[in-house]
Amino acid sequence: MSLKCGIIGLPNIGKSTLFNALTQSSKAKAEMANYPFCTIEPNFGKVNLYDEKLFNLANLVDAEKISTASIEFVDIAGLVEGASKGEGLGNKFLSNIKSVDAIIHLVKCFSNEGYNTSFDPLKEIDIIETELLLSDLNFVEQLLQKKKSDLNKEELKKLHEHLAEGKELRELGNINLANKKEFLTNKKIIYVLNISEKNLESLNKQTIETYNYLKNKNHPVIKLSARIEYELSEIKDIKEREEFMKELGIKSNALENLVKSAYKILDLSSFYTVGKKETKAWNYKNGINAQKAAALIHSDIEKNFIKVEVITYQDYMKYKSETSLKEKGKIRIEGKDYIIKPGDILHFRFNK
Repeated sequence: MSLKCGIIGLPNIGKSTLFNALTQSSKAKAEMANYPFCTIEPNFGKVNLYDEKLFNLANLVDAEKISTASIEFVDIAGLVEGASKGEGLGNKFLSNIKSVDAIIHLVKCFSNEGYNTSFDPLKEIDIIETELLLSDLNFVEQLLQKKKSDLNKEELKKLHEHLAEGKELRELGNINLANKKEFLTNKKIIYVLNISEKNLESLNKQTIETYNYLKNKNHPVIKLSARIEYELSEIKDIKEREEFMKELGIKSNALENLVKSAYKILDLSSFYTVGKKETKAWNYKNGINAQKAAALIHSDIEKNFIKVEVITYQDYMKYKSETSLKEKGKIRIEGKDYIIKPGDILHFRFNK
């Protein structure tokens, strides 16, 4: 399952630095420079989810290969005020945002040398939110002018009225939209406050105000220094990295928290397939049934599905082998309509 999170924000605030820190891959590296629009085309990179359960299961069976679940992140070029009217290649960049499933909105909370030395995080947020909203408003107006649309005129008028009042579509709750990915203000969002390494322990006034503003709106918010996270990602020795974090007073892994938050807002969980040759975590959308989960592995398994054997993670770790699990009656047989639960260990049976 390939779901994407797009990193957005104004130009030159650290988006590519954050992307490179997340992906930690030379192939995925984006250009980092302190001038406007150093990123034009979006950069793509997969980020593995650290999963303690997966590693515990793999160690238990001495797996030859461990395959983690992953999420794709996209480094999208900076938006500017007027993007919805085409400013700064705005239409192109807005269309890149339409291709992602969720948004990581990076906000600058520090002053730097060179280009764009000042910072006003609340104004930054307002500029980006306004451009996304205007893009949605323009799209709804285009749909209203069409003779045929997947949404009826009354539904479109309701959306238009809501947007015209300056309200984002996600405020409407769970709305059933046909061209769902086309609507930018309906996408789930995480705010990342990019702070200076000097303010890791004591936040400046603007950052505190911005953090409180976003939390009051019930948005997920993560504070980090993209530059420091990038430097940490370049240190391959775990002990050396931990020592560097200790020196800087960093107590938790901000990037790991960001990936977990992205996983959560995308409404994802993991199930596992466990074996000596390979133990693997599989992303799935919460609420899917066993047959749909089988399709994530292979379409033939979905098509020729017979049943699925289900073991809980807790039972697997307790009894340590399938022989003991069978003896204790801890392997359940479920049909195609069984709803997959987070942490399930699955063994699909199908006609070959």
